[in-house]
Amino acid sequence: ATPSPNNTMVGAGPVNEGVLQVGAGGTSGSLGNSTVTVNAGGTVNYKRSDNPVGATANAFSGTGTLIFEGTGTNLQGGYGTISGNNSGFSGTIRTINSRIAIDNVNDIGTSTLITGTNGQFWVTGATHANNFRISGNGWLETNGPYGAIRIAGGTISGPVTLEGDSRITTQGGSGTI
Repeated sequence: ATPSPNNTMVGAGPVNEGVLQVGAGGTSGSLGNSTVTVNAGGTVNYKRSDNPVGATANAFSGTGTLIFEGTGTNLQGGYGTISGNNSGFSGTIRTINSRIAIDNVNDIGTSTLITGTNGQFWVTGATHANNFRISGNGWLETNGPYGAIRIAGGTISGPVTLEGDSRITTQGGSGTI
């Protein structure tokens, strides 16, 4: 199901199977502020082009998949932070043609983080024991790609698996892996 591009879906409920797409590659579409359970076999795919999209305020739980997807155009699809309390989410978070800022351990729960084409996890704070699986040069910034992982604060204490040629950088701060 795809909510109409100019509408906000309220009370999304559980996603048990298939894909719930939020947005259609434009600058609108949201799930409101509802709690969303994404079960195994279910996917929530945010597909937006604005930069920044702003914080995704939903609280996610479950073992399914969250995808944050931009359009592939330079500086489009910067999702900001996942600001809901997602400590109950243990599925997969994938970023494709976009970046996600991570500044709190509750942003990403115990999920596995995977970068797709031009995807980036921008670690700006806290210590993250998550499994990172990365490949590629990361999200396209004005000055070029800053890596599949960009660290500007915080620590990655979990495993980082390079699934192909990968770039990891510090920009605007420092951090630890």
